Order: sequence, then structure tokens, then C-alpha cells
Amino acid sequence: MAESPRWLLLRGREPEALQALTHFKPKNTPDEDIRAEFDVLSLKVSEQLQKKSFSDLFTKTNRLRTFVVVLSNFFQQATGQAFASQYGTLFVKQLMSIDPFSVNLGTNAVDIGAIIILACLIVVIGRSSIVQMGSLMTMGGLGTAEAGNVAAKQGIIAMLMIFSFSWSLGWAPLTYVIGAELPSSPLREMTLQIAYFVKLVTEYVMT
Repeated sequence: MAESPRWLLLRGREPEALQALTHFKPKNTPDEDIRAEFDVLSLKVSEQLQKKSFSDLFTKTNRLRTFVVVLSNFFQQATGQAFASQYGTLFVKQLMSIDPFSVNLGTNAVDIGAIIILACLIVVIGRSSIVQMGSLMTMGGLGTAEAGNVAAKQGIIAMLMIFSFSWSLGWAPLTYVIGAELPSSPLREMTLQIAYFVKLVTEYVMT
């Protein structure tokens, strides 16, 4: 398997990077198109190699980008998805209403459906609208139910699946899209390091 052109450029191996980029392109791609894309990639990598300090994340130009990426990772885990995904089956089992295995299969199915819908809609309506829509759906809930209230228990399970669907529609994939697109090239790695640290801490606290 060929190495990533970006990885090779970061190590100063330009001829190999151009060869790798050519390898990943369709065979009928014109050489001038490949060269133009390679030049753009080289420029971005050269910008990334510029020495940047931690304080650059919070300059007037970059601080909004930094906060948006960090907050998106925070809210991705603040939704409580870690509990739903890791302990959801045990939670459903304690309700003693519907077979937990069936619920788990259903949750996986709606997650796949959400991702397919996202792939179809993201270009049409944009990232922001999808995140807002997913956030509103994620906030839905029924609370707790009395031990003998079977209908309420079934409602909680239904809301658990709606929660999983909405999370997979918005926060789950788009947090990573935001992290890849929003930071400037020289600061992307530092921005993501902070964002993922916040994400892991939030996930730990929520579980």
C-alpha cells in the first residue's frame, strides 16, 4: 500500500509524494491536474511545517476556530452518548421490557440509517443545519418510569433509539469534519490535540 502523499511531503520526500498521489488517482487523470493538486498540497504542508506556538491558537484570527473545534468535541460527549453506547444494553435489561439484544440490533440499524441520510443531506443543507437538527432531537427524553409502567419503559427505549439516531446524524460524524476543516493548517494538530483531550475528559466524566 502506498504511503499518504501528505505524510511523504512532511518528511521532504517530494518525488515519492507525487508518485503516491498519482497512484491514488484514476489512470486517465491528466498529468497537469495531478501536478496542480500536488502543488496545492505542497503549499498546505509547507504552511503546516511553519513553527507555531500554543499561544497562536488564541490569536484574534484563530481563537474562534479553536473554541468551535474544542466545544464541538465537548458537546459530542456531553450529550451522554458514552453511557448510551457502553451501558445501553444493561440499562434496557434492567427495564425488563424488551429484549436487550433486539434493542442493540435496532440501535445499530438506526445508526447506519442516520449516517446514510447524513451523507445524502450534508451537501444539500450544510453542516450547521444538520448539527442543530441533531442537537434538538438528541435533547428529547422521557425521564424515569415507575416499576410497573410498561408503556413508559417502552417509550424510554424508543427515545433511546431516537437519541442514538440523532447523535449519529449530527454530533458523531460532524465533530470530526469540523476538526478537519476549521483549524488553519499550521495549527490543526495542536487544535485537535486540545479538542481530543477535552473530549476524553468529558467522556470520562459522563460515564
